[in-house]
Amino acid sequence: MKLIAGMLLALLACVAPQAMAAEPLSMGTGGSLVIDTDGSVRDLTVSQGLTPAIAALVERSVRSWKFEPILRDGQAIVARTGYAMKLVATPVEGGFSVRVEDVSFGSPRMVVKQSMAFAPDLARLGQNVWVLVALRAAKDGKVTDAAVIAVESMDGSQVTRKGQIESIVSRGVKRWQFEPARPELGDPDVLDGTMAINVASSRLPMAEWRAPTWTDRKPVPWETNQPLKTDGLAAGQFAAVDARIKLKTDVVGKTL
Repeated sequence: MKLIAGMLLALLACVAPQAMAAEPLSMGTGGSLVIDTDGSVRDLTVSQGLTPAIAALVERSVRSWKFEPILRDGQAIVARTGYAMKLVATPVEGGFSVRVEDVSFGSPRMVVKQSMAFAPDLARLGQNVWVLVALRAAKDGKVTDAAVIAVESMDGSQVTRKGQIESIVSRGVKRWQFEPARPELGDPDVLDGTMAINVASSRLPMAEWRAPTWTDRKPVPWETNQPLKTDGLAAGQFAAVDARIKLKTDVVGKTL
């Protein structure tokens, strides 16, 4: 177990000392990694925003991971993926113990052109809503398909004009552009994923936002074998599950 004295000082500057001593703290991090043909980690990045001590722990841990080799046409290939980790830091004598609570993997291809020019059209409908949209992008990054699969109220009121909301969002999202696929790093040609979008037509305090459940979501209207992520999506977050990734190293529940 590693005890890192003071490694969360920047993160905890606004937390009362008595709370620091008693409450575990959750944080998220992630980045991208490249899996070699033998399943080892060839290269990786760690997202910014962590203290140097935690970033070093994360990098050391991720470099030690082992995966099932990624196969294409029966042959192991070099392939990249994105990773997301949920960490829990528990105060202990002399510092903190940092434990991995969850790890997930998804495409590292990012949105590079994301116009929200359609947002005023949504606001004019007078609804405070969450919108869950399914996206498909081609090898060149162009969005070829977009469909709203769920609309939910942010404030508990009844959602009206759902058809107009779906039409506006689907039409607007089709103008987006993703990073092109990188075949040399094993990217699949087709990118399937989901994004949560929130639109408030009134000044609704964030404290009053209702978290979406997406319980009544519709199926994606095109054929895909890719599982779609809906749980825990933050507003504006794109998620594309990478079902190819099979982590062999026992990580969840372990201390960094």
